[in-house]
Amino acid sequence: MKAMEASVEPQRERAVRAKEAAEILGLGRTTFYAVLKTCRDFPQGCRLGASRMWLVSDLLAWVRKQQEG
Repeated sequence: MKAMEASVEPQRERAVRAKEAAEILGLGRTTFYAVLKTCRDFPQGCRLGASRMWLVSDLLAWVRKQQEG
């Protein structure tokens, strides 16, 4: 009997703007920008036209890193 292979579709990375990034982190937008400016290890995101976007996985990895130490 052959083992069944699970057809798993890879999840797409999701990019969010500052407002949603702040909500994910539980911060206000002003505080989010203050953290962005002052915290050296905070994800800098990437520019898409006039907007800057952050990957949700990068934000969550940063939160885990902050919780560890």
